Amino acid sequence: MAVEVERDKVLLIVNYKIDMEETDKLILNFNSSITTTKLKDFYRTTSLMEIYGISRKEIKHTSFLKWLFGPDCEISKKALRKMLYLIITSKHFKKEMLNDELYKLIVVGNFEIDRLDVDDNYTIAGKEKLDLFIELSINSFKLDIIIENKIYSREFEDQTQRYYDRLNKSKPQTSKLFIYLSPISAIELDELDEPLCCCKSYIQLNYQVLVDKIIEPLLSENINKTTKFFLEDYLKALSTPVNVKQKNYSFMAISNSESELLTKFWIENEVLIGKAVEATKSNPHIEPAIRKMADQISNLMINEKDERVGAYVKRNLLRLFSENKIDFEEVKRFQDFSHSHKTFHIQYPLLVLVGNEEFYICCEWFDTKTNNDREHFDTWLKSIDK
Repeated sequence: MAVEVERDKVLLIVNYKIDMEETDKLILNFNSSITTTKLKDFYRTTSLMEIYGISRKEIKHTSFLKWLFGPDCEISKKALRKMLYLIITSKHFKKEMLNDELYKLIVVGNFEIDRLDVDDNYTIAGKEKLDLFIELSINSFKLDIIIENKIYSREFEDQTQRYYDRLNKSKPQTSKLFIYLSPISAIELDELDEPLCCCKSYIQLNYQVLVDKIIEPLLSENINKTTKFFLEDYLKALSTPVNVKQKNYSFMAISNSESELLTKFWIENEVLIGKAVEATKSNPHIEPAIRKMADQISNLMINEKDERVGAYVKRNLLRLFSENKIDFEEVKRFQDFSHSHKTFHIQYPLLVLVGNEEFYICCEWFDTKTNNDREHFDTWLKSIDK
């Protein structure tokens, strides 16, 4: 591979070794990998929600949840049991949110759902509409579960606080659990100290936890083929990336099997992915936005503290050449031993001319307490990399 920099009609080509046989082997392994084949098959399949163009329609996801938790679904009571356990084990749940006896029943699991009614766009106070309203009778207790579902939209005019106040006023004798559902990542959810909505009496959940704690466990049970198809198809819709121009989440949730495949794919192809990223970020024929993204990915992939100093120097020099940050006069000075030694404390010139247009980069670099070439290179790098 070569990086070309034109300076006063002089073409500088800095060559560095890449084992082409190794690269060919990586590509062959990629093409023949069972993991790659499985991922290709998975992503060739389109969910029904994608076909209908509704995979990111908030109301359609609410409709799915209405079906999953509603009386027309054969596994609704199983799904609700898992949902209740998920709620009381979430970090934002507080015991005072439920009657003590009802809480104990849910913890032990010794209860039956006697009555079930689920409605979307449920109206309260004559005008407020809840995304999803679930009414349960658990033994002798009445329980309402209120789900406010947000995908692209944001809360407006403190709506969660209004819903909370009006429902508690209209149904004071009924226990209630208020859920704020959004497609934030599992990491973001874990880092939240309180729910993202205005009313802090809500419990924050995301779609990933619904997948992990409800949908995938249901798939492992004995359910009919139609229900299984609906659940698997929904998982596919959740994992479909959105348009990055919308500046939203790349996917809403991902199944455990897909996550394992992608992790295995990364492990098998990390070197090849790295080469693709490095080639992309320095290619002048590629859109600047894509080059910038590739550069960001490259920086994330590389842990400079663990990177050997020679590779670190080579990578940064090639980047500086590609970004036109090294002028031709500096290139000539780098061919001088005295200048190279004074700047970097290395024992050879930084660049050695081979033929009339190729340069080899010095590969003798050390990173020890008594001979820290990285420190000297970093000092120079900061002065030029502006």
